[in-house]
Amino acid sequence: MCLVPLYVNGISTLMGGLSSDVGNRTLCIRVRARASSGQIRFLRDSKRLFDIPVKPVPVTYTGGTWLPASKLTLSSRGLESLDSVESGQSLTRTLTMTADGLPPSALPSLPADMPGGIRLYPEPEQRDSGISGDGIVSTLTQVNALVPVQTGQVTLPAITVEWWDTRNDTQR
Repeated sequence: MCLVPLYVNGISTLMGGLSSDVGNRTLCIRVRARASSGQIRFLRDSKRLFDIPVKPVPVTYTGGTWLPASKLTLSSRGLESLDSVESGQSLTRTLTMTADGLPPSALPSLPADMPGGIRLYPEPEQRDSGISGDGIVSTLTQVNALVPVQTGQVTLPAITVEWWDTRNDTQR
């Protein structure tokens, strides 16, 4: 189960479920599990609540999208060994953002800014998640066809993603 708070204050979890009071609304979710026999069982061992504090976005955060993660990496593949390219030649660049501690839906789309001499043809984004020893790990992959349409020197813009490092409590 992955809990993603939408409001500051806190979440109270119930073994086998979730309870959160937001104004006059209460959110309750029962957790189901499938036994080895295939039968669905509700997990409910205790009614003791566990409070999980939710911190507000730090006032020092200057990024556009709030992106709190314990680790975030951004990689590019496909253009590493190019010396020269012909006008009209299609190139494929794959950008991958991986974040620990966030669901895939929380990852922002990567910027698609290109200089005037390049046409960009993006494929649909791929979002995926998995579980590691530390929790959820999510990946956003963007594959783009880049086609130079003018001769001359072209420099692709840098891609940066502002995020909050939850391990060190600092902006990256």
